[in-house]
Amino acid sequence: MNSPTITIRVEPEIIKIIDKPEELERLASKMEELSKKYGKFFLRDADNIRNSSVVVLIGCKYIEMKLINPEKYKVHVDIVCSLLNLGIAIGSAVKTASIHNVDNRIMYSAGLAAQELGRIDADVVMAIPLSATGKNIYFDRKPKK
Repeated sequence: MNSPTITIRVEPEIIKIIDKPEELERLASKMEELSKKYGKFFLRDADNIRNSSVVVLIGCKYIEMKLINPEKYKVHVDIVCSLLNLGIAIGSAVKTASIHNVDNRIMYSAGLAAQELGRIDADVVMAIPLSATGKNIYFDRKPKK
C-alpha cells in the first residue's frame, strides 16, 4: 500500500498507522537491534511485525491532572490515570479488530522500537500488529534462540 502515514491525535492518546512494507521492515530491524538490550522476545516479535499487514501505534503523554497523590502509591496518580486511559484505548482497538476477524496482539517491544525510531511522540507506546490470514500468526509463537 502506498497510502500516507496517518496520525490521529486525541489528547492524551496519540495513534499512528504503519502500513508500508519498508516501514514495517525498519520497525522489525530496530526490534532486532533492541533485543540485545531488552531480551530475545524482541526477535520473536520482530518476525510477527514482518508478517503483519499493518501496525497501529497507540501512545499517551502523561497529563498533569493535579490530583493529590495517595501516600501508598509508588507511582504518581497522574501517571496511573494516563496509563489507564491508554489501556482503555488499546482495549477498544483490539476488541474492534477482533470483531472484524482481524488477528492482533499488543506489543510493548514494537512500541518501544517505534519510539526509538521517532515514529511517534508519546511518553508510553504500545503497538498492535494486525493480520488477516488463515492462521493467527500471533498465536503459538515460538521463542527465538
